[in-house]
Amino acid sequence: MTWKIALPMYNVSPRIERAYQALLAVLFEELKQPVELLQPAALLEFWRRSDLLLGQTCGYPYDAIG
Repeated sequence: MTWKIALPMYNVSPRIERAYQALLAVLFEELKQPVELLQPAALLEFWRRSDLLLGQTCGYPYDAIG
C-alpha cells in the first residue's frame, strides 16, 4: 500500500513545500513503505480514504463535516 498524505491548508510557498517534502522523506524512511504527498481537490473525500496517513485542516472545513 502507498500511504497518502495531504497538507493543503498552508502550502503557500516553495520553502513550505520543501519542508513538507522533507517530512515525507522521514516518514518514508521510518515506515519502510511508500508515502505519496497529494494535493486533493475534494478534501472531504480525501479525509475518508482508507489509505490516509496524514491530513491537515483548519477550523472551517473540519467544522463543516460535523
